[in-house]
Amino acid sequence: MIIQLQNSEISAPFQRIRIGLLAFALVALGISLVLANVGAMKIARPISAFSESLKRYADGERLQDLDTSSQLPSEELRELNQSFHYLTDTLHTTEAQRNQAEKLLLQNAKLASIGEMAAGIGHELNNPLNNILSYTKLIERENPNPDPAMAEDIEGLRNEALRASRIVKGILNFARQVPPEYIQFDLITWLNDTLLLIAPEAHKYHVFVELCDTPEIGLEGDRNQLQQVMVNLLINAIQVSQSDDVIQVRVTLPDDAHVKIVVSDTGTGIDEATQDKIFDPFFSTKSVGEGSGLGLSISLGIIQYHNGSLTLENNQRGGVDAIIILPLGRNHD
Repeated sequence: MIIQLQNSEISAPFQRIRIGLLAFALVALGISLVLANVGAMKIARPISAFSESLKRYADGERLQDLDTSSQLPSEELRELNQSFHYLTDTLHTTEAQRNQAEKLLLQNAKLASIGEMAAGIGHELNNPLNNILSYTKLIERENPNPDPAMAEDIEGLRNEALRASRIVKGILNFARQVPPEYIQFDLITWLNDTLLLIAPEAHKYHVFVELCDTPEIGLEGDRNQLQQVMVNLLINAIQVSQSDDVIQVRVTLPDDAHVKIVVSDTGTGIDEATQDKIFDPFFSTKSVGEGSGLGLSISLGIIQYHNGSLTLENNQRGGVDAIIILPLGRNHD
């Protein structure tokens, strides 16, 4: 028996398989192209946008003006975005700390140079001032019954010489910056004694000073020098306050090693023009004759000698918070 088949009949099934495979390949290619395009839209474009945001941030654009988190397609990219924000936060914190350190270094250098100059000037002025005071006594001795106008002139001369002498004394104290003599003392007792010292000034201006709840702790430092700082800050607060204003003294413990003392007034605050000058020697916003401009400079030097910090900030009451942060003792420096 002989069976004869055409080649076309034998290859027909294979031909259909080849066509099917080709059609499947074309469909797979089309699906791949579609998926690739979707992937480009979902992955590549957000990554490109994220990269563009990084470049804009590097060029100085503010981070809050950039949208780096919208439509990030994967957990890995979202983690990358979080890492980027952590990096920027760290950079901003480091920059702020660097600026503060540079400002403090500049302030210390300024105080040191002015202190050296002030010491020389103070010593040179002391002798002429003492001579003026001696001459006023001689004039009074030579004229035991001067007429009222002459007596007024002599008294004015003496008062001006004494005022100049007080300024010179402040200059010498500023230049001297005696290191603190550490002793242990009770914080509440020390604060109450300080408030008694400024009570006449507060009464003069009809201002009330309120000591808020204070923790019972001991502080190690130079009691007299620190009291001088508190008196300076309280008198400044009193002199900028209105009648019947309340000045608050608050004490907190920011951590186990430091104490924070805040003198808060409701005065006029600090404007931007004077913010960078408030600790400069001889800078004062008071009227002529009411201050030498050395109180805050001397106070800053005392606090720095105690390894602490002194800052002045505007508060929500419209006035100023004078903030002292001190270590509780030398072992906590």
